[in-house]
Amino acid sequence: MIYYFSYTFFLKIPNSSIVSYLIDIEEEDEKIIAIHPTRKSNGIFKETKVIQKAHEQLHEYFLGNRTSFDLPFSLKGTPFMKKVWNELINIPYGETKSYQQIAKQIGQPKACRAVGKAISKNPLMIVIPCHRVIGSHGDLTGFAYGLTLKKQLLEMEKFKMETTKQLIANILQTKPENIEIVKRLEGGRSNIMYVFSFNHKKYTFRIPGTKSEKFVDRVEEENNLKIASKYQLVPKVVYLDIQTGYKISEYIEGNDLLQIDYHPYLDEIVATLKKVHSLQVVTNAYDPLKRLTQYEDYLKEFHYEFPEKYITLKSQFLKLHEEFKDEPLCFCHGDAQRANWVYGDHLYLLDYEFSGMNDPYYDIACFGNDCIDDAGVLLEHYLGRKPTHQEMKHLYLWRIYQGFQWFNVAMYKEKIGLSKELNIDFLQTAFYFLGMAEELLSKVK
Repeated sequence: MIYYFSYTFFLKIPNSSIVSYLIDIEEEDEKIIAIHPTRKSNGIFKETKVIQKAHEQLHEYFLGNRTSFDLPFSLKGTPFMKKVWNELINIPYGETKSYQQIAKQIGQPKACRAVGKAISKNPLMIVIPCHRVIGSHGDLTGFAYGLTLKKQLLEMEKFKMETTKQLIANILQTKPENIEIVKRLEGGRSNIMYVFSFNHKKYTFRIPGTKSEKFVDRVEEENNLKIASKYQLVPKVVYLDIQTGYKISEYIEGNDLLQIDYHPYLDEIVATLKKVHSLQVVTNAYDPLKRLTQYEDYLKEFHYEFPEKYITLKSQFLKLHEEFKDEPLCFCHGDAQRANWVYGDHLYLLDYEFSGMNDPYYDIACFGNDCIDDAGVLLEHYLGRKPTHQEMKHLYLWRIYQGFQWFNVAMYKEKIGLSKELNIDFLQTAFYFLGMAEELLSKVK
């Protein structure tokens, strides 16, 4: 069964106006089969989960916040067509290639005309970036969806890359042409992160998200990064501006533990956490309860009235917290979720935006960001034995707290308009975290 849904996308033309395009996304068997300007379709008009995911990623692209796509799709065409289409996917964001270059890269240098025909049949506009193919002399020849759109897409991509290159070049005091943007790291809901190459070496460049300064003290981050760097817990930090939050670090080739099975690395995870927790350092207090009050005050600035459920659940949490309020504190990472662990030449624990003196169980609870059972597995390895009922209660305490904390962060992002800007339903996200807190509280009663 084929399903389709229509969306309006807005594209900001550099130094010009905003234009809109009505685009259909089609799905069959949970795979995207077509993306094109709206036309008559034989499918059923329905927004499926796969179509919604494609819409979210396309929306991010049109905002200039996505440079590649992670979508399940099915290509229908001849083997030659598929060969051409797959080659198009390799054209980097902000760059172009000629029909002749594509023909050479697929091993058929004399097939320029056939390549052009295959490109004209591309079923997935933008996702398979046929707009990045131009004539040998730089002319914008042939685009099934119109040369105006092709020109606008290329201008938007070029502007985004040139702006980012210039920004990095200014920091490193070099020329923009010495900077090569390799890719954007996808997945973040706040910060924008690019991988770039300079002097034959790769680095990451972080651009903080809107209003991130409300939640992150950059002076504290700088101090905690120095601690982490001293003990080789993070890649070398090349640059950090405490005013803007811009950060450049050496890039680690590897996989984060959200993408791979973390179980084979449990011994190293525990060893790293214990190393962090044993550091005798002087740094800021994380102070979870004070921080939660601060986050709530941000919402009160909008005259936000907290739901009765939030008030009731928080009261239950505070009673539970009384049992553990005198636990010893140590240096903690503060956001040790699986996505922040990267295995390269060894295991790294990245990002120290929320670090400080805290209860070590807090870090273990963070590891359960995607599934609380992961935190339970880590706690057992951390202790070297099966946790007691009280120890599991201690673990749940901080995961419950994190539910309240991220409820406030997500609700704040909703209030400042980021749901619409980033096409992420932060209101739904906020109540997801509140529901998580409610579920875990029911388990510790």
